Amino acid sequence: HDNNNHIIDNHIDNGQVAVRRHDRPSILRMGGNDAIGDAGTVALAAALRLAIITDNRNAIGNDDTVLDELDLSSCNVGDAGAEALALALSSNPGCLLRLNLADNEISDAASKSLARALVEARCGSGVVFEEIILDNNVGIGDEGAVALAEAMAVGAVRSISVRSCGVKAEGCAAFGKALMELANSNRKQSFDDGDGDGDGGD
Repeated sequence: HDNNNHIIDNHIDNGQVAVRRHDRPSILRMGGNDAIGDAGTVALAAALRLAIITDNRNAIGNDDTVLDELDLSSCNVGDAGAEALALALSSNPGCLLRLNLADNEISDAASKSLARALVEARCGSGVVFEEIILDNNVGIGDEGAVALAEAMAVGAVRSISVRSCGVKAEGCAAFGKALMELANSNRKQSFDDGDGDGDGGD
């Protein structure tokens, strides 16, 4: 018996699959299955887009996460698959918290779609993505890096990995700018909260 495979009692209502929170799987790792490709990724993304989490009373809970982690590294995923995942992230914010798309065939265009989806989830629902891994997608260059850096700058994602991609100086500088913007934003928030007004006395 494979403990990583979970069979879940679902019900379908208005086109959405409802999963009881205590039954849901938390991690799905499928890396290294290169026959999955875009077709399999699109199908999985559609499920993420439609799934909702319920409690035992079939009421939508506060935690709408369907999967904590999805690993599709080395699965021959291209832009079509990545863009389908981006649609899921923007349409159903919080459905996924960590995504590994390393060692695939993703380009700047799809990485920009992923970054935009993270920003939309953050701005629309307050969801902060935990981690996105895009290592060894050689088609991701400065354009993709700039978009991902912009998502980091607005606090939409906590961890980004783009090792062994096509990122050059411009993309690296964009991440530096994002770090500065985050630092300035945190400093401003500290002042707004009354923690850094410089007043040492009453």
